[in-house]
Amino acid sequence: NGAVWFSAKNGVSKFQEKKFKNFSVQQGLINPNINSVGQDLEGNIWFCTDGKGVLRFSGEAFTNYTIADGLPSDFIMSAVQGRNGEIWFSTYGKGICKFDGTNFVNYDEEDGLSNNTVWSSAFDGNYFWFGTSYGLSRFDGKDFKNYYVEEGLISDKITSLLYENDKLCIGSQDGLSLMKGEKITNFSDEEGLSGANV
Repeated sequence: NGAVWFSAKNGVSKFQEKKFKNFSVQQGLINPNINSVGQDLEGNIWFCTDGKGVLRFSGEAFTNYTIADGLPSDFIMSAVQGRNGEIWFSTYGKGICKFDGTNFVNYDEEDGLSNNTVWSSAFDGNYFWFGTSYGLSRFDGKDFKNYYVEEGLISDKITSLLYENDKLCIGSQDGLSLMKGEKITNFSDEEGLSGANV
């Protein structure tokens, strides 16, 4: 519908038709400290909070999901939707979690995830990608494959991910890695980035 959402440490803003509409505690945000915002194919907006789980906004009402509902942590860093409509949440310190609308299924280092602190996530149509404090994890729904500096990444701490035009853009504290297939190309401030922390 042309709306753009912005998250901040004191709430979120919706920009549409050249106007901002702000949401905070008074409008139903249980925690105004929002780490990231995502949207599913049904138009629901997902707010990943810093300590109060995740909020789903239908456009009219908020629904809150927390540890009490099955999340492994209330510190949610990102959300991404899979091909079957399920939502995957990344957490601070407790791995990742799949939510099918009813049930939560959690995955962590014991299942093959490279690290339990997961900062970012992306879906390329076939694989899920998770950027962690130690490595990049690719997940096919059954098995994890992990990538580190040894495999060509510019850093082991992955802070942001974006999949676009058949490339995975991998932001880190040391620069940017671009992955297409198994080929990885790295860029840092030496190649012209304004700063190494991407």
